[in-house]
Amino acid sequence: MALVKKDGTLEFVGRVVTIYGNSPQIMSDIWGSGMVAEVVTDSGHINKVQLVTWDMGSEYADYDYKACVADLDEDAITIYRNKITEDKTADVRWKIETSAKEIRKGDRVEVARGRTSKGAIGVVFWIGDGTYGSGYYNSRTEPKYGIALSPEKKTIEKNGRTFETYADVAWVWGRNVDKLDWESEIDYSTVEQTVKDHADYMEENIRERYADHVSYTEKQNARKVA
Repeated sequence: MALVKKDGTLEFVGRVVTIYGNSPQIMSDIWGSGMVAEVVTDSGHINKVQLVTWDMGSEYADYDYKACVADLDEDAITIYRNKITEDKTADVRWKIETSAKEIRKGDRVEVARGRTSKGAIGVVFWIGDGTYGSGYYNSRTEPKYGIALSPEKKTIEKNGRTFETYADVAWVWGRNVDKLDWESEIDYSTVEQTVKDHADYMEENIRERYADHVSYTEKQNARKVA
């Protein structure tokens, strides 16, 4: 038995992790007391099911269930672990790919958007911030790149000093630039172990929570018998 509705229908059989008291919000500034169960859904998520709610300061109780028992089987744990594995794999891969796409000095990039130098390909030699827009309320600071469109350099004089710089340069807002060949920097070799470690931890956690609830319930029942 897991959750029993008032009409006798069983729900979440083998899927109930734990049951505990809570303080649900009844109105904007009024809170009651109640009982909630955490259950594993078919999709592998853990959802909270409000079992019963008592209005604070009254005898009134609103409930859909007449009985509830923590009941977690191996199938539920497998469903939960598979969902954790799926989500963590997507998260880790996204972080690896996002890091690989991050633009650094020396990277080969393309100006993919914007009105200036669109389609140009070059190497980033400068990264900084620029002020986009005008006026106190309409301007904002954004990343900006200096892109060398060819390796050719030239010498310039400024303020009595001589500098060497690239002859053909595009100054472009960061949001308009895409890094090229970022896929070659990706290393997925650590994904499997990272995901496994996370899934092991989450599975151990859900098992411990279920075991703790069962242990607590057994102690309470023993006291009643005594």
